[in-house]
Amino acid sequence: MSALAIIAALLFGLYRTPKNIINFFKSNPGAAKGIVLALLFVIVGVITLEKVIAEPLKTFDGMYIYAGVEHPNKPSRFCEYGFENHYWTSNLGGGLNLLKSTDNKFEMNLNYTHHSCVVARDAISYDAWGLQMRYQIDFK
Repeated sequence: MSALAIIAALLFGLYRTPKNIINFFKSNPGAAKGIVLALLFVIVGVITLEKVIAEPLKTFDGMYIYAGVEHPNKPSRFCEYGFENHYWTSNLGGGLNLLKSTDNKFEMNLNYTHHSCVVARDAISYDAWGLQMRYQIDFK
């Protein structure tokens, strides 16, 4: 319940009236999708923390690094056009665990990611810091 109150307060603080909120979503569909996803992230995070906070949490339990490649449906914005294989994008990064539940099902991490082109010349590269909330679902 507190997550919904936080979101309502944030929206009201930014736009002051429901009419302004509706007009924003109509005129900026791309930004609106991002806001909706961010709000869902906040809701899930707050609800999860409310559930997890009842048990002791481990802090700074470890760190991780990763490397991967992605093939988007459209040519990658990170690659210059005109090159063969301008679809493949790489992502490299790492993270630091901030909080982890004692059963290791929930964790919150501070992470850093670098994106660039795998094979073709980079048009741009993208580096970003982020907050990651992860919940483990076991099949056994």
